[in-house]
Amino acid sequence: MDFIGLDIGSSLIKVAQVAHRGGKFNLLALGKVDAPRPGLASEASKDHIAVAEAIKKLLADLGIKTRDAVVALPESKITSRVVKMPLMTDEELVSSLEYEADAFVPFPIADAVLRHQLVKRDEKNKVCEVLLVAAPKRLVSKYTDLLKLAGLQPLALETEILSLNRALTTAESPNTMIVDFGFHSCNFAISCHGDIFLTQSFPIAGEVLTKALAAELKIDPSQAEEYKKAYGLTEEVLEGKIKKILAPLVQSVTGEMKKAIQYFEQEEKETVKLNILAGGSASLPNVASDITTALGIETQIANPFALLEFDRKIFSEFLDDGPIYSVVIGLAKRET
Repeated sequence: MDFIGLDIGSSLIKVAQVAHRGGKFNLLALGKVDAPRPGLASEASKDHIAVAEAIKKLLADLGIKTRDAVVALPESKITSRVVKMPLMTDEELVSSLEYEADAFVPFPIADAVLRHQLVKRDEKNKVCEVLLVAAPKRLVSKYTDLLKLAGLQPLALETEILSLNRALTTAESPNTMIVDFGFHSCNFAISCHGDIFLTQSFPIAGEVLTKALAAELKIDPSQAEEYKKAYGLTEEVLEGKIKKILAPLVQSVTGEMKKAIQYFEQEEKETVKLNILAGGSASLPNVASDITTALGIETQIANPFALLEFDRKIFSEFLDDGPIYSVVIGLAKRET
């Protein structure tokens, strides 16, 4: 079935189309466009129409004809957790979801759309692990209405972390921490043999780093953003001032990552072998190397193209931007 992956970010809108052929994935189309502001952060219909028009133009520019789409919901707006439950039938599992979700979802269950994915069945101990996702109905309606404005048919809505896991790991991958170091939030998960074991969201991300630089250096936020992207955690510029400001914030993130890894290793009696960084903040200078040092685990910049077949002559310009295209490629690889 022909469909596209669509990732609507606060700064960029990304589209990907992937052909599914005999267990292999062939990249057919990929592109991005600046997202109109304020976009979906606004409740005004004119702002949603502007986003829809930007999507239409991007699809036209890429020559994409299909109208079916799989879309990512922003991780910062949803709630997800891997829960352990008694082993039960699929029907019993579905009927138990509301009770399980009520324990951790921070808004009324009546206002939520619930989805689940079976992660693990333990026949010996009669338990199963289920990834449970709750999204506000208003958020789901906002995205489905936007797709209709853009002339698209929603096939599925899913979380960014699920998409990243699909884009960056397989069942043969080592136990891997996947980190979506974005602008509004830092989201991470541990993938065990290609399945999500746990998920977590942390509020320190690119936006917080930019604001910290702007406040400490007393500069405009746009200039702070440029400094962040150019220098990251480099120690040799501006007498190390930028790293001194940013390093404690990044250390807060790595501290949460350590806790998640320790929990996984205690529960599963296995070790995490690899850390993959995706998202717009993943490519900041020296971030990957500093996280490697902090965790003692190899850290790589996300490369979703490693698990795709594609024409290098056509897509060579995208190969250095793996972190920002990982979510949309994962969406396009979904089995609908």
